[in-house]
Amino acid sequence: MTLKVLLILPLLYDPFIGKDKTKHFGTSCIIAEVAYIKTNDTKKAFLFTAALGVAKEIYDLKVKKTKFSKKDLFWDILGATTGIMLEKYFK
Repeated sequence: MTLKVLLILPLLYDPFIGKDKTKHFGTSCIIAEVAYIKTNDTKKAFLFTAALGVAKEIYDLKVKKTKFSKKDLFWDILGATTGIMLEKYFK
């Protein structure tokens, strides 16, 4: 029982799916699309978007005094990849 609680407890504070993760995905998708349009360079657009995601998590950790969320970064990266692919292959 205790092991189950220890495994589930982190998910309650930072779930893998939720409203916040949708915001991370959507925002990164849009930023990456615009960055790709402006640079026409997949790598630059991706790195720019990922850097903003990391900066947001550092801000959360240092200023807001909350945790650095690897799950948020996962959704940022997925959003960046999706945004670039949508613009590059489906425009």
